[in-house]
Amino acid sequence: DVPSAPPIATETPQDAATAILLLLANEDYTTLIRERYSEWERTINQPETESPEQVIEVLSARFAQNRDRLIAVYTQLAQAEFTIQTNPQPQPGETAQMAVAELTDNGEVIQVPLYQMESGLWGFHL
Repeated sequence: DVPSAPPIATETPQDAATAILLLLANEDYTTLIRERYSEWERTINQPETESPEQVIEVLSARFAQNRDRLIAVYTQLAQAEFTIQTNPQPQPGETAQMAVAELTDNGEVIQVPLYQMESGLWGFHL
């Protein structure tokens, strides 16, 4: 008998939004990027990328600069209704599923997608 792979962890998009919100609130940008930025592998494998640490440093500065706005967005997402859709162009490491929620950001209604990763967790794109 061939051993089966361990089951993939699964979470709801709302669970993911809550986890992302906590990482933002705690300013844990390294974990946020490594575990929830679903384009991470593609980003660090670009020829112009100097090092994963440099990418984390640059992205962390962006998150810190936009922290209040991101916290407001992910606070809404943690309570939002998501529609599961097919991701037309999954990145390496993603499944073909995405979850989309509508929310209000600065008085404007926007659609925010999360992308299911092969790990079963949901992540985001930049």
